[in-house]
Amino acid sequence: VAGSDWRVDAILPAGGRIDRELAALVGTDEKALIRWEGSETLAERTVRILRATPGINRIAVGGSVAVAEALGDRIDAHGLRGETAPRTLANAIAALENPTEKILVVTTDLPFLTADVLSGFLRTCRADVDVNVPIVRAEAYEERFPGTTNTYIPLKGGRWTAGGAFLLDRDAFLRSLPELDAMFHARKSKWAMARLLGPVTLGKFVTKSLTVDEVEATIRRILGATGRAIPGSAPELAFDIDDLDDYRAALKFRS
Repeated sequence: VAGSDWRVDAILPAGGRIDRELAALVGTDEKALIRWEGSETLAERTVRILRATPGINRIAVGGSVAVAEALGDRIDAHGLRGETAPRTLANAIAALENPTEKILVVTTDLPFLTADVLSGFLRTCRADVDVNVPIVRAEAYEERFPGTTNTYIPLKGGRWTAGGAFLLDRDAFLRSLPELDAMFHARKSKWAMARLLGPVTLGKFVTKSLTVDEVEATIRRILGATGRAIPGSAPELAFDIDDLDDYRAALKFRS
């Protein structure tokens, strides 16, 4: 299965909050409800792009009731916010009747996402992998969006950032929920994350000698699922709006 052969349901995690400074400027504290082009919000734009992307079946929002209500009949289902981000995704999957075997997850804060970019990502995904994740080299990102930076992971051979869209195997994701919850709870504790990663992986990460293949192997060990990072993915997948600086930079590139 590849490219236009995909038939997948899509989930939009929603409910990310923005800081007070940006909220005062855009008139909402919900990231997905920022008005981006005319009266169209980022969430509405994302749904419109998904509807224009070949292979997308139904669309569900996970999390924010306000975003789901604002989208109304543009979406097919809504899953309530769970105790963790993975549980929110699981609730959205459950809200879809007979969800597809593969699930496309797309964040609602990607102002330069297009149907072509999403189609290009889907063409590079493999059906025999449980999690397909786009990654973008720092140089490629900064060439597309000069004067900006991102959160990069230093690996052997360069610095990378992950995109805001990924393709999940539904059953593998649901089986891995306990491990994903553990990762979610550990994400803000260096010691907890170190225990999860293990000393060898942690040591290689600190010395910037960890490879993309070793990251994939770590995912297999922790989650019991196969993961694949897709280098050379479109930088538009990685430009997200998290704060006022991101918003101002996005306005500059939009014009």
